Amino acid sequence: MRRQHLLLVILLGYPIFFSAETAAANEGSVDSEGGAVGGAIIKVWNNPEFAQTEAGGSFSAPISLAGKVTDTTILHNPLAGVAVFIPYYGQELTGTTNAAGEFTTNKISFGGTVVNDANEPIANAWVSLSTIAGEKAKPLTDTSDANGAFGNGGLVGIHAPSTLHQRNRRGALLRGNRLMVALSANQTITISLFTITGRRFFSHSIDNLSDRARSIELPELSAGFYLLKVTTGTYAATFKQVFFSQQRLMVYKSEVRGSRSAATAKKRSAGAIVPDTLVALADGYLTGSLAVSDDNTSGLKITLTPSNQWKPAGPLELEHQGSMVKIKANGHNFSMGQPVMLSENIDQVLWELEVPVHTVSFTYDFWMDTTEVTQKQYADVMTAGYTNYGNSNWSGTYGSGDSIPAYSLSYGDAMLYCNARSKADGLDTVYSYTGTAGDPGELIELKGLVSDFSKNGYRLATEAEWEYACRGGTVTDFYWNKNYRPYPETVADTAEINDHVLWGPKNGVSSSDPDYAVRSGAASKKPNNYGLYDMSGSLSEWTQAGEGWFTGEAVIDPKPTTSPQDTIFMYRGGNWGNNAAYLRPACRSWAFANYPYWHIGFRTVREVR
Repeated sequence: MRRQHLLLVILLGYPIFFSAETAAANEGSVDSEGGAVGGAIIKVWNNPEFAQTEAGGSFSAPISLAGKVTDTTILHNPLAGVAVFIPYYGQELTGTTNAAGEFTTNKISFGGTVVNDANEPIANAWVSLSTIAGEKAKPLTDTSDANGAFGNGGLVGIHAPSTLHQRNRRGALLRGNRLMVALSANQTITISLFTITGRRFFSHSIDNLSDRARSIELPELSAGFYLLKVTTGTYAATFKQVFFSQQRLMVYKSEVRGSRSAATAKKRSAGAIVPDTLVALADGYLTGSLAVSDDNTSGLKITLTPSNQWKPAGPLELEHQGSMVKIKANGHNFSMGQPVMLSENIDQVLWELEVPVHTVSFTYDFWMDTTEVTQKQYADVMTAGYTNYGNSNWSGTYGSGDSIPAYSLSYGDAMLYCNARSKADGLDTVYSYTGTAGDPGELIELKGLVSDFSKNGYRLATEAEWEYACRGGTVTDFYWNKNYRPYPETVADTAEINDHVLWGPKNGVSSSDPDYAVRSGAASKKPNNYGLYDMSGSLSEWTQAGEGWFTGEAVIDPKPTTSPQDTIFMYRGGNWGNNAAYLRPACRSWAFANYPYWHIGFRTVREVR
C-alpha cells in the first residue's frame, strides 16, 4: 500500500504542489503554475488521539495532521497564511498556518469495533494509530531546491521511510556524543558530518574497532544542527544532532541481540511498505493491532486475545520472604513494550527501543526486592563480602543515610553485591569474571564477565522480569491504571503521580528542597499491586544485560546473558529527575557500565527453585 500525500501550499502568491509517497520514498517536487519554486521547508506529521470503545465495543479514532512551513534561511522564519490541502486515506485534511507557521488540520476518523476471541464486544478498550508522532518523531520533511525538487542528494535519509528507518535503528544508536554501532569482525565504520543542507565537511573511518571505545576529535563547529552519517559494510544510518563547538565523539562496538527472523526480515526488507497500524489495549487482554490502508478506514474489527497476567486480589495474597516478595510468573504472560508512539516529549531513540510490542511468557516464579537496595544493605553486605570494599560515593546533596537507596554504583558494583549476598545466604553465585579494575563499591569494572542462570543465587532482573513486575498486572502506561496521553495535564494528575513516585517536577527541581533527589528514602510512596516500591521514579535500575532490539516475536523466559565484550547495559524505571514519559514500565534506557550515575541504583531477584 502506497499512501500518496498531496500538499498544496499557497506561498508568495504561487500555488505550490508538494507530493510525496511517504510510505515508500521521500522524493518529489515542488512546483508553481509558473514553474518550479524553491525556498520552503515543509514538515508534516501525524497527530492522532486515543479513542475509547463504548459498551458495544465500537470506536472512532480521530486523527489530524499537523505541521510547519518555514523559509530556508538560518532563522527558519515561519510562513503564515499558507493553505494546506492533504488527501489522506481517501479523505481530505485542510488547514492554514498561523503566525508561527504551524498548522493543524481538521479531523478524520478510523472506525470499527474491538472484540474478543468469541466475537464479543470489549468496552473501555483504548484505540490509536501506532505512529502517534510529534515534530521529533519521523515527520515528512524536506526543502525544495531551485528546481522545486526535494528528497535528492544529501537530503535522502534525514527522515527515512519506515522500511529504511527500521534497518537503521538496528545497527546504530546515537545519544549525545556517544555512538553505539553493531559491527561484524573486521568491518570498517565511516563517520561523516554534513551541514543541514547536505554538504559533507568531515569524514573519518575506523578499521577493526576494538571492544573499547574509540575517541574521534571533531572539527571546530558552530553550535547548531548537523547530520551525522554512519556507514558500515552492511548498513547506513543518518542522525540529526546538535553539536556545540569542538568536541569528541565516543564510538563503541556493540553486539545487537534478538535479530529478526528470516520471515520478519523479508517483510521489512528494502522496498517493502509498512502501513500504519491501529493498536488496541484493554485490561485483561494482550495488545492487539490491525493494519489500515486507503480502502480500509471504517468497519474495522480488532480482535484481542486474553492475557494471563498475575493479578493478586490484594496485599494479603502477597507472599514475602525477608526483604523480598514472590512474583508469580509461572504460567503467566504479558505484552512487553510500548504499543504506540506517545508524543514529541519522548526521545525517539528511546521509543525505538520499546517497539514492537510482543508477548512474553514465563515458566518460573521469582523473588524480587520490594525496594531498591539501600545504602545500609549495600554497605553491610559488601563489608562482609570483600575486604577491599571502599566507601561508596553517596552525597548529602542527593541523599545519604541507611534508608536511602544506593546510587553511583557501576554495573560491576551491583553484580558483586549479588554474589556477596548469595554467598552470605549459602547460595551459588550467578556471576563469574576473570579479573577486576578498581575496588568493590568504587565503580569497579569486572573483566571477562559471564552470567550462569543455572545457579540459584541473587542476580539482577532481566528486562522482561522487571517490566512484568513493574506493571503489576496492568496494561496501561503507568501501573496506577493511567495512560500517558493526555495525562498528565492537570494539577490533580500531578498530585496523583506524586502519590506513587519520586519524579522530576516534584523531586528534581531544586537541591534546596528537603525532598530533592532521593532524600526522602526508599518506600516513601505507594507500592504497585505486587507490593513493589519505587519501580518508577526514585532511581532507575540496572537490569541483566540487555535484550537489544525487540523482534515482535513471542518469547518464553528471555534471559540475555552478559558477554565479556559488553560495555553498555540497559536500565529501567525512570528516576527522580525525569518527567512522566520516562516513568512508564515500557521505557528503556542504556548507560555505560562504570560511570558514577547519580540516578541509577538496582534491586535483586532470585528464581524460585
